[in-house]
Amino acid sequence: MNVNHVLLIFKSALEYADFKGINNLLADNCLYINVERNILKNGKIEVYDFLNSMAKRTRDDNLAVYAHMMTLSEGTNEKEFFYEGERGLAIAYNEMDNYAIGMFIELDSNNFINKIIVSNEIPSFRIDKHRAEYNSPPIDYIFYKKPVDFLDWLTAISIWLETGYVDKHSFYDSLADECCVHF
Repeated sequence: MNVNHVLLIFKSALEYADFKGINNLLADNCLYINVERNILKNGKIEVYDFLNSMAKRTRDDNLAVYAHMMTLSEGTNEKEFFYEGERGLAIAYNEMDNYAIGMFIELDSNNFINKIIVSNEIPSFRIDKHRAEYNSPPIDYIFYKKPVDFLDWLTAISIWLETGYVDKHSFYDSLADECCVHF
């Protein structure tokens, strides 16, 4: 799993205001940092609780959230937490293109989320389009192994939904005969 995979999972979690399963992605010493608001949450439990409280407020306020993958452009190197070429999420509320927040993820050496950095002042960026063009998905969004555990499946399904590309062999060959879908 890489940063792109985790960002796609966060994109889905933000848009659906549901962070179930995200706790399995967090490192024990995970940090949540909001740069401008000086919010700091420390540790897996505190970060997860904070994310869930954010999701609850979103649901309670019936707030539409739009998150799009982005890449930071030139001129961002002078910012403390950001660098040119960094991938993140541009987040908008109620209006699809009125981006209010940028979210960035750092992973530790075991591919768990070490830091979630949020900023209300997004440096210059470009929105990345990831829909697959007739069987040619973007290379860095392919889930490169057969899903075997919860995190693998969560990541693979998130990537398949975002890109519109489903690896039929990994997907269908791994389903149990009695598999069913619950909404």
